[in-house]
Amino acid sequence: MELTTLAILFFIILTGAGLMALTYRTQKGGAVKLRPHPGYLTLQKQVGQAVESGQPIHISLGRGSLSGRANPTSVAALTILNHLAEGSCANGMPPTVTTGDGTLLLAGQDQLRQVYHQAHRPAEYQPGMVQFQASSSDPITYAAGTSQVVNQQAWGSNILIGQFGQEIPLIIEAGSRAQAEQIISTDDPIALALAYPSAHALIIGEEHLAAGAYLNGQPAQLASLQLQDILRLLIIIAILLATLMGLLVSL
Repeated sequence: MELTTLAILFFIILTGAGLMALTYRTQKGGAVKLRPHPGYLTLQKQVGQAVESGQPIHISLGRGSLSGRANPTSVAALTILNHLAEGSCANGMPPTVTTGDGTLLLAGQDQLRQVYHQAHRPAEYQPGMVQFQASSSDPITYAAGTSQVVNQQAWGSNILIGQFGQEIPLIIEAGSRAQAEQIISTDDPIALALAYPSAHALIIGEEHLAAGAYLNGQPAQLASLQLQDILRLLIIIAILLATLMGLLVSL
């Protein structure tokens, strides 16, 4: 077995062991303090604002498939959807959800169905609460369809979570016309750059993938973020040591 393969295997084993140890520590009451994130703080207020104002929430899940490379981004988007749907459906203010991917359509419908079942209000669930706008291969049509939904009524919030691209300004512009509070959470740098001037709150890159830890706070999710911080620190130390050794050798 090559040295590189052994090093990768050792790293995977070490990381797995670290994750298990941190998860066990969290389950036993070990404190994990997350860095305050303005985007998630704003996101957590949306249900209450919708109930108080009587203006519902529009959520767009993007156009990233659950079966491709966009899976982590789309799973994080569904985590955010579940959090928002639990509060809004229980208070009789269900969100309207749009998407540009068939797998997200089915997953979104299933989530809302489960939320209504948990709230003991299954008869109120309607499949049309989650709407498929266009194929992921046609982003402009998807954005146009989603914008039309946003233009149909007054929304308290226009929340875009998942995979987006250059089509995102069309949806944001519709949200601006509706005077809705706009929250964008994605890992696409182009979409983030285009969204920055108009968004009230941005959740950027890997912060989007941390949705489970911020919104649900399960031990494994918190331990995963803690492990990432530890690995970052170790990598920084290793880089500094390597740089210092290089300088000493060159003297």
